Amino acid sequence: MKISGVKALTFDVGGTVFDWRGTIEGEVRGLADARGADVDSRQFATDWRVRMFEDL
Repeated sequence: MKISGVKALTFDVGGTVFDWRGTIEGEVRGLADARGADVDSRQFATDWRVRMFEDL
């Protein structure tokens, strides 16, 4: 393939290059533990990700 025929290069970096889920879950878990709150950090991360794209 000739490079002149390429019109766009795209990359899926959300979850491939960085671990967004592990970061959010870990932070939520730490904050909840420090405050004695009962939070499902996995569900929180899922809900956060879904809501992040609602207004786009």
